[in-house]
Amino acid sequence: MKISIITPVFNEEKNIIKFLKACEKIDKKNHENEYILVNDGSSDNTAKEITNYKKKSQLNITLLDFKKNQGRLIARIEGAKAAKHDKLLFIDAKCEPFEDILSKIEEENYEPICGNVIQDEKKAISRFFYLTRKKLYKNHFGHSFKNILINTKNFDNIPKGTTVFYIDKKRFLENQPSNQSKNCSDDTSLLWNIVQTKPILKSSKVKIHYNTRTGFIENAKHIYQRGPKFIDYYFTPSKPHFWLINLLIFFIILSIYSIIKHDLIIELIGLIFVSTSILSIYFSKKIKDFFIVFAYFPIFSIIFFLGLIKGILIKFIPNER
Repeated sequence: MKISIITPVFNEEKNIIKFLKACEKIDKKNHENEYILVNDGSSDNTAKEITNYKKKSQLNITLLDFKKNQGRLIARIEGAKAAKHDKLLFIDAKCEPFEDILSKIEEENYEPICGNVIQDEKKAISRFFYLTRKKLYKNHFGHSFKNILINTKNFDNIPKGTTVFYIDKKRFLENQPSNQSKNCSDDTSLLWNIVQTKPILKSSKVKIHYNTRTGFIENAKHIYQRGPKFIDYYFTPSKPHFWLINLLIFFIILSIYSIIKHDLIIELIGLIFVSTSILSIYFSKKIKDFFIVFAYFPIFSIIFFLGLIKGILIKFIPNER
Protein backbone atom coordinates (compact mmCIF):
# COMPACT_ATOMS: atom_id res chain seq x y z
CA MET A 1 0.00 0.00 0.00
CA LYS A 2 1.31 3.43 -0.98
CA ILE A 3 0.16 6.13 1.40
CA SER A 4 0.92 9.79 2.19
CA ILE A 5 0.79 10.60 5.90
CA ILE A 6 -0.04 14.29 6.37
CA THR A 7 0.34 16.24 9.61
CA PRO A 8 -0.48 19.95 10.06
CA VAL A 9 1.75 21.42 12.76
CA PHE A 10 1.40 24.64 14.72
CA ASN A 11 3.62 25.38 17.74
CA GLU A 12 4.20 21.70 18.51
CA GLU A 13 7.88 21.68 19.46
CA LYS A 14 6.98 19.72 22.63
CA ASN A 15 5.16 16.95 20.75
CA ILE A 16 6.60 16.70 17.24
CA ILE A 17 9.57 14.49 18.15
CA LYS A 18 7.28 12.05 19.99
CA PHE A 19 5.13 11.91 16.86
CA LEU A 20 8.07 11.28 14.54
CA LYS A 21 9.61 8.63 16.79
CA ALA A 22 6.27 6.82 16.85
CA CYS A 23 6.16 6.99 13.05
CA GLU A 24 9.59 5.33 12.94
CA LYS A 25 8.02 2.29 14.62
CA ILE A 26 5.13 1.90 12.17
CA ASP A 27 5.21 -1.50 10.50
CA LYS A 28 6.54 -0.82 6.99
CA LYS A 29 6.00 -4.31 5.58
CA ASN A 30 4.32 -4.03 2.16
CA HIS A 31 3.90 -0.28 2.70
CA GLU A 32 5.47 2.66 0.89
CA ASN A 33 5.06 5.80 2.96
CA GLU A 34 5.85 9.47 2.72
CA TYR A 35 5.42 11.97 5.54
CA ILE A 36 4.28 15.49 4.73
CA LEU A 37 4.55 17.87 7.68
CA VAL A 38 2.94 21.28 7.16
CA ASN A 39 4.39 23.84 9.54
CA ASP A 40 1.54 26.34 9.72
CA GLY A 41 3.47 29.47 10.65
CA SER A 42 4.69 28.24 14.04
CA SER A 43 6.28 30.88 16.26
CA ASP A 44 8.30 28.35 18.28
CA ASN A 45 11.05 25.93 17.22
CA THR A 46 8.75 23.42 15.51
CA ALA A 47 10.29 23.83 12.04
CA LYS A 48 13.82 23.58 13.47
CA GLU A 49 12.95 20.40 15.37
CA ILE A 50 11.54 18.81 12.19
CA THR A 51 14.54 19.86 10.08
CA ASN A 52 17.04 18.47 12.60
CA TYR A 53 15.12 15.21 12.95
CA LYS A 54 14.85 14.81 9.18
CA LYS A 55 18.65 14.88 8.83
CA LYS A 56 19.13 11.76 10.96
CA SER A 57 15.90 9.92 10.17
CA GLN A 58 15.17 7.30 7.52
CA LEU A 59 11.60 8.54 7.20
CA ASN A 60 10.71 10.08 3.84
CA ILE A 61 9.84 13.53 5.23
CA THR A 62 8.71 16.57 3.25
CA LEU A 63 8.39 19.83 5.18
CA LEU A 64 6.04 22.52 3.90
CA ASP A 65 6.92 25.66 5.82
CA PHE A 66 4.29 28.44 5.90
CA LYS A 67 5.63 31.79 7.03
CA LYS A 68 2.17 32.86 8.21
CA ASN A 69 -0.45 30.88 10.11
CA GLN A 70 -3.28 30.01 7.69
CA GLY A 71 -5.31 27.55 9.75
CA ARG A 72 -5.47 23.77 9.89
CA LEU A 73 -7.89 23.47 6.97
CA ILE A 74 -5.55 25.19 4.50
CA ALA A 75 -2.58 23.29 5.91
CA ARG A 76 -4.34 19.98 5.26
CA ILE A 77 -5.34 21.00 1.72
CA GLU A 78 -1.80 22.06 0.80
CA GLY A 79 -0.45 18.85 2.31
CA ALA A 80 -2.88 16.82 0.23
CA LYS A 81 -1.97 18.67 -2.96
CA ALA A 82 1.72 17.93 -2.33
CA ALA A 83 1.07 14.23 -1.69
CA LYS A 84 2.55 11.79 -4.22
CA HIS A 85 0.14 8.98 -3.40
CA ASP A 86 -3.64 8.64 -3.93
CA LYS A 87 -4.34 7.44 -0.36
CA LEU A 88 -4.00 9.95 2.47
CA LEU A 89 -3.71 9.40 6.21
CA PHE A 90 -4.09 12.51 8.37
CA ILE A 91 -2.63 12.31 11.88
CA ASP A 92 -2.45 15.23 14.31
CA ALA A 93 0.95 16.25 15.68
CA LYS A 94 -0.15 15.59 19.26
CA CYS A 95 -0.59 11.91 18.42
CA GLU A 96 1.51 8.77 18.46
CA PRO A 97 0.22 6.21 15.94
CA PHE A 98 0.11 2.54 16.90
CA GLU A 99 2.69 0.39 15.11
CA ASP A 100 0.04 -1.61 13.26
CA ILE A 101 -2.00 1.36 12.03
CA LEU A 102 -1.34 0.73 8.31
CA SER A 103 -2.02 -3.00 8.50
CA LYS A 104 -5.27 -2.29 10.35
CA ILE A 105 -6.30 0.11 7.59
CA GLU A 106 -5.64 -2.66 5.07
CA GLU A 107 -7.67 -5.11 7.17
CA GLU A 108 -10.66 -2.77 7.22
CA ASN A 109 -10.54 -2.69 3.41
CA TYR A 110 -12.61 0.49 3.37
CA GLU A 111 -12.30 4.21 2.67
CA PRO A 112 -12.87 6.73 4.24
CA ILE A 113 -12.07 5.84 7.87
CA CYS A 114 -12.24 7.84 11.09
CA GLY A 115 -9.83 6.12 13.47
CA ASN A 116 -9.89 5.50 17.21
CA VAL A 117 -8.35 8.20 19.42
CA ILE A 118 -6.98 6.73 22.66
CA GLN A 119 -6.35 9.54 25.11
CA ASP A 120 -4.49 9.77 28.39
CA GLU A 121 -6.75 9.82 31.45
CA LYS A 122 -4.23 9.95 34.30
CA LYS A 123 -3.91 13.70 34.89
CA ALA A 124 -6.88 15.65 36.21
CA ILE A 125 -7.76 17.70 33.10
CA SER A 126 -7.23 14.71 30.82
CA ARG A 127 -9.48 12.65 33.11
CA PHE A 128 -12.17 15.33 32.94
CA PHE A 129 -12.33 15.24 29.14
CA TYR A 130 -12.20 11.45 29.12
CA LEU A 131 -15.17 11.22 31.52
CA THR A 132 -17.33 13.69 29.60
CA ARG A 133 -16.61 12.12 26.20
CA LYS A 134 -17.13 8.60 27.52
CA LYS A 135 -20.54 9.53 28.92
CA LEU A 136 -21.62 11.49 25.84
CA TYR A 137 -20.47 8.96 23.25
CA LYS A 138 -20.91 5.73 25.27
CA ASN A 139 -20.65 2.86 22.78
CA HIS A 140 -18.42 4.69 20.28
CA PHE A 141 -15.54 5.80 22.50
CA GLY A 142 -12.68 3.98 24.23
CA HIS A 143 -10.12 1.28 23.50
CA SER A 144 -12.64 -1.01 21.86
CA PHE A 145 -16.09 -0.57 20.34
CA LYS A 146 -18.15 -1.98 17.51
CA ASN A 147 -17.38 -0.45 14.13
CA ILE A 148 -20.13 1.73 12.71
CA LEU A 149 -20.75 3.53 9.44
CA ILE A 150 -21.31 7.26 9.90
CA ASN A 151 -24.03 8.48 7.54
CA THR A 152 -26.34 11.49 7.19
CA LYS A 153 -28.82 10.06 9.71
CA ASN A 154 -26.49 9.29 12.63
CA PHE A 155 -23.88 11.96 11.80
CA ASP A 156 -24.49 14.15 14.86
CA ASN A 157 -24.46 11.24 17.33
CA ILE A 158 -21.07 9.68 16.57
CA PRO A 159 -17.69 11.09 17.67
CA LYS A 160 -15.61 11.99 14.64
CA GLY A 161 -12.79 14.18 13.41
CA THR A 162 -9.58 14.22 11.44
CA THR A 163 -7.26 13.49 14.37
CA VAL A 164 -6.69 10.19 12.56
CA PHE A 165 -8.42 10.06 9.19
CA TYR A 166 -7.83 7.89 6.12
CA ILE A 167 -9.28 8.94 2.77
CA ASP A 168 -8.83 8.93 -0.99
CA LYS A 169 -7.01 12.06 -2.15
CA LYS A 170 -9.60 12.95 -4.80
CA ARG A 171 -12.52 12.54 -2.39
CA PHE A 172 -10.76 14.71 0.19
CA LEU A 173 -10.03 17.59 -2.18
CA GLU A 174 -13.48 17.54 -3.79
CA ASN A 175 -15.39 17.84 -0.49
CA GLN A 176 -13.76 20.80 1.20
CA PRO A 177 -15.97 23.34 3.05
CA SER A 178 -16.91 26.48 1.13
CA ASN A 179 -15.98 28.56 4.19
CA GLN A 180 -12.23 28.15 4.66
CA SER A 181 -11.55 30.78 7.32
CA LYS A 182 -9.69 29.93 10.53
CA ASN A 183 -12.97 29.94 12.45
CA CYS A 184 -14.79 27.56 10.12
CA SER A 185 -15.88 24.15 11.37
CA ASP A 186 -13.16 22.50 9.32
CA ASP A 187 -13.57 18.93 10.63
CA THR A 188 -17.35 18.70 10.88
CA SER A 189 -18.13 20.51 7.62
CA LEU A 190 -15.58 18.41 5.74
CA LEU A 191 -16.93 15.14 7.12
CA TRP A 192 -20.53 16.19 6.46
CA ASN A 193 -19.66 16.86 2.82
CA ILE A 194 -17.96 13.48 2.59
CA VAL A 195 -20.89 11.45 3.97
CA GLN A 196 -23.03 12.90 1.18
CA THR A 197 -20.87 10.82 -1.18
CA LYS A 198 -20.09 7.78 0.96
CA PRO A 199 -20.53 6.70 4.63
CA ILE A 200 -17.44 7.04 6.83
CA LEU A 201 -16.29 3.99 8.78
CA LYS A 202 -15.73 4.71 12.47
CA SER A 203 -13.09 2.09 13.27
CA SER A 204 -11.88 0.95 16.69
CA LYS A 205 -8.89 -0.88 15.16
CA VAL A 206 -7.15 2.06 13.45
CA LYS A 207 -5.65 3.56 16.61
CA ILE A 208 -3.52 6.46 17.73
CA HIS A 209 -2.57 7.64 21.22
CA TYR A 210 -3.47 11.29 21.75
CA ASN A 211 -1.20 13.37 24.00
CA THR A 212 -3.82 15.61 25.58
CA ARG A 213 -3.22 19.19 26.59
CA THR A 214 -2.35 19.21 30.29
CA GLY A 215 -2.15 22.92 31.15
CA PHE A 216 -5.26 24.84 32.19
CA ILE A 217 -4.51 27.89 30.00
CA GLU A 218 -3.79 25.72 26.95
CA ASN A 219 -7.08 23.84 27.39
CA ALA A 220 -9.05 27.03 28.06
CA LYS A 221 -7.79 28.56 24.80
CA HIS A 222 -8.67 25.40 22.88
CA ILE A 223 -12.20 25.25 24.30
CA TYR A 224 -12.77 28.94 23.56
CA GLN A 225 -11.60 28.43 19.97
CA ARG A 226 -14.01 25.49 19.57
CA GLY A 227 -16.96 27.83 20.16
CA PRO A 228 -16.82 29.64 16.77
CA LYS A 229 -16.23 26.33 14.98
CA PHE A 230 -19.28 24.81 16.66
CA ILE A 231 -21.41 27.81 15.70
CA ASP A 232 -20.16 27.77 12.11
CA TYR A 233 -21.64 24.32 11.51
CA TYR A 234 -24.51 23.95 13.99
CA PHE A 235 -25.96 27.48 14.13
CA THR A 236 -28.16 26.87 11.10
CA PRO A 237 -31.95 26.23 11.26
CA SER A 238 -31.58 22.88 9.47
CA LYS A 239 -29.17 21.52 12.11
CA PRO A 240 -30.51 19.69 15.20
CA HIS A 241 -28.70 21.89 17.74
CA PHE A 242 -29.83 25.23 16.30
CA TRP A 243 -32.90 25.82 18.46
CA LEU A 244 -31.22 24.33 21.52
CA ILE A 245 -28.34 26.80 21.16
CA ASN A 246 -30.78 29.69 20.79
CA LEU A 247 -32.75 28.57 23.85
CA LEU A 248 -29.60 28.10 25.91
CA ILE A 249 -28.19 31.52 25.02
CA PHE A 250 -31.54 33.20 25.66
CA PHE A 251 -31.89 31.47 29.04
CA ILE A 252 -28.35 32.40 30.14
CA ILE A 253 -28.70 36.04 29.11
CA LEU A 254 -32.13 36.29 30.78
CA SER A 255 -30.72 34.69 33.93
CA ILE A 256 -27.80 37.10 34.05
CA TYR A 257 -30.15 40.06 33.57
CA SER A 258 -32.49 38.83 36.33
CA ILE A 259 -29.62 38.21 38.72
CA ILE A 260 -28.18 41.69 38.21
CA LYS A 261 -31.58 43.39 38.42
CA HIS A 262 -32.75 41.56 41.54
CA ASP A 263 -29.37 41.09 43.23
CA LEU A 264 -29.57 37.28 43.30
CA ILE A 265 -25.84 36.51 43.46
CA ILE A 266 -26.14 34.17 46.44
CA GLU A 267 -29.01 32.32 44.76
CA LEU A 268 -26.92 31.99 41.60
CA ILE A 269 -24.00 30.51 43.52
CA GLY A 270 -26.34 28.03 45.13
CA LEU A 271 -27.84 27.05 41.79
CA ILE A 272 -24.39 26.54 40.25
CA PHE A 273 -23.33 24.45 43.25
CA VAL A 274 -26.36 22.17 43.09
CA SER A 275 -26.37 21.74 39.29
CA THR A 276 -22.61 21.12 39.18
CA SER A 277 -22.92 18.54 41.94
CA ILE A 278 -25.61 16.67 40.01
CA LEU A 279 -23.58 16.73 36.80
CA SER A 280 -20.45 15.62 38.65
CA ILE A 281 -22.27 12.57 39.98
CA TYR A 282 -23.59 11.82 36.49
CA PHE A 283 -20.19 11.96 34.79
CA SER A 284 -18.11 10.29 37.54
CA LYS A 285 -17.03 6.68 37.82
CA LYS A 286 -15.41 6.96 41.25
CA ILE A 287 -15.21 9.43 44.11
CA LYS A 288 -12.08 11.18 42.83
CA ASP A 289 -13.84 11.85 39.54
CA PHE A 290 -16.55 13.82 41.32
CA PHE A 291 -14.09 16.47 42.48
CA ILE A 292 -12.38 16.62 39.07
CA VAL A 293 -15.65 17.24 37.24
CA PHE A 294 -16.88 19.62 39.95
CA ALA A 295 -13.71 21.71 39.60
CA TYR A 296 -13.55 21.95 35.82
CA PHE A 297 -17.11 21.74 34.51
CA PRO A 298 -18.33 25.25 35.49
CA ILE A 299 -15.27 27.15 34.29
CA PHE A 300 -14.91 25.26 31.01
CA SER A 301 -18.66 25.65 30.37
CA ILE A 302 -18.35 29.43 30.79
CA ILE A 303 -15.33 29.55 28.47
CA PHE A 304 -17.14 27.51 25.80
CA PHE A 305 -20.21 29.76 26.12
CA LEU A 306 -18.03 32.83 25.52
CA GLY A 307 -16.65 31.04 22.45
CA LEU A 308 -20.22 30.49 21.22
CA ILE A 309 -20.95 34.21 21.58
CA LYS A 310 -17.81 35.02 19.61
CA GLY A 311 -18.91 32.53 16.94
CA ILE A 312 -22.31 34.20 16.59
CA LEU A 313 -20.66 37.61 16.22
CA ILE A 314 -18.32 36.22 13.56
CA LYS A 315 -21.20 34.61 11.69
CA PHE A 316 -23.38 37.71 11.56
CA ILE A 317 -20.94 40.60 11.86
CA PRO A 318 -18.24 40.22 9.13
CA ASN A 319 -15.91 42.72 10.78
CA GLU A 320 -15.60 40.39 13.77
CA ARG A 321 -13.65 37.89 11.66
